[in-house]
Amino acid sequence: MGKKIRMESPPKLNVIAVDLFCGAGGLSLGLKRAGITVALGIDADPNCRYPFENGVRSSFVVEDVSNVDAVSRLIEEAWSNADVRVLAGCAPCQLSVVI
Repeated sequence: MGKKIRMESPPKLNVIAVDLFCGAGGLSLGLKRAGITVALGIDADPNCRYPFENGVRSSFVVEDVSNVDAVSRLIEEAWSNADVRVLAGCAPCQLSVVI
């Protein structure tokens, strides 16, 4: 019989996500259930704060993503300890139509 080789598990990576247009947190909740840490949700609608923070158990910031400077700083801060960075975003649920 041959010699047994002990295989070591690869190191666990710290995967951190930021969710743009997070709304109430549906995408973030799915990411969290997949084992990804969701550090931050960003949405322009302040009414999303309560369901996001209580459902996802993560930080929520009211900000319009078109404010690139502010959003960039928030994202970089949230990712500060990440081995792998995930930037998630779904189309916003709000829809404005001008006729």
